[in-house]
Amino acid sequence: MLGLVGAGDAVAIWADLAQPSVRVGTVLNIAQGVLLLATAVVYLCWLWRVRVNAEVFDASSQSKARWWTIGGWFVPFVNFWFPRRIVLDAWDASAPQGRPAGHGLVDLWWTAWVAGLVADRLLRVESGAGMLAVVDGVDLVAAVLAAVVVLRLTRMQNEKALQGPSVPSAALG
Repeated sequence: MLGLVGAGDAVAIWADLAQPSVRVGTVLNIAQGVLLLATAVVYLCWLWRVRVNAEVFDASSQSKARWWTIGGWFVPFVNFWFPRRIVLDAWDASAPQGRPAGHGLVDLWWTAWVAGLVADRLLRVESGAGMLAVVDGVDLVAAVLAAVVVLRLTRMQNEKALQGPSVPSAALG
């Protein structure tokens, strides 16, 4: 009986020691959620602006209505291809005159993003530290690629805006 009390005390001591780490984990999870929400809002504001700019550069290259820029992320099933299409349309409209922009970077980012979504769903089915590390790794790759897409597309739009209005080829002759 005394052994059970001792074992109970050992478990109680371990639980007391574990509690601060649980609290730290909870705080970190909350911070991660807040940062994710803030990042999503900033990203969607940026994407809206990029989409509007793309209409100015070449309205005919925009294959989706403007509202899909935001809505496309939240409509089930559609969210697997509309956001990529919107970014590609803006990418194409922002390319320098006469030089088509390759889609490799956008495709790589989108593949990493979708892989992260799939990995997250798998984590919900099969948990474990190893799976969590895989999900975090894929999410990190997708985040870095998203940042590169943001920087590159912003630079492309800035350069295109500095070139001034283009003369339509029909007007040349």
